[in-house]
Amino acid sequence: MVLLIYGWKKIPEFELKSLSEKSCFSIVVPFRNESENLTYLLNSLARLQYPASHFEILLINDASEDHSKEICTNFRKNNPELSLQILDSKRFTGSLKKDAITKGIENARFENILTTDADCKVPATWLKAFDEMIIANAAKLVARPVKIKNRNSEDHSLNSSGEKKGKSNSQAFEELDPLLINI
Repeated sequence: MVLLIYGWKKIPEFELKSLSEKSCFSIVVPFRNESENLTYLLNSLARLQYPASHFEILLINDASEDHSKEICTNFRKNNPELSLQILDSKRFTGSLKKDAITKGIENARFENILTTDADCKVPATWLKAFDEMIIANAAKLVARPVKIKNRNSEDHSLNSSGEKKGKSNSQAFEELDPLLINI
């Protein structure tokens, strides 16, 4: 664990340089019974500071039994400027999330594929950061860390056992800046 933290701190910070956008992205979001979280993610995707023509959103429903699909349908109606598909996952392996992501990738229009979970929230410069990292480094793979936050935007950390500290029931993951992994 100490080596991981040591190595993490040696990674140089990434700063946006205001390059013109070149990369196009397919954003794949699998979801199952995420009606409490989807609005946060969808609103953050609507606030992306990136040309709408350069990305699409693929929401993959994995047999939700709540109002998740309705939330996605309403979001699509209220945001016609966004390229957004709502697809139903077909189960063909024992890994439900893998099946949903595979469905999204099969339907993706763009070469650069990003995945995020329905309980995440992305920053407005999320795509811009990935784009600049790809351009600056000819990267083939870019990963990003997340941090856990509760819904009122206070940091919400985990103890050493990985259990949640505090009493908040409404937590989410916030995507952070990308990390370059050049293969």
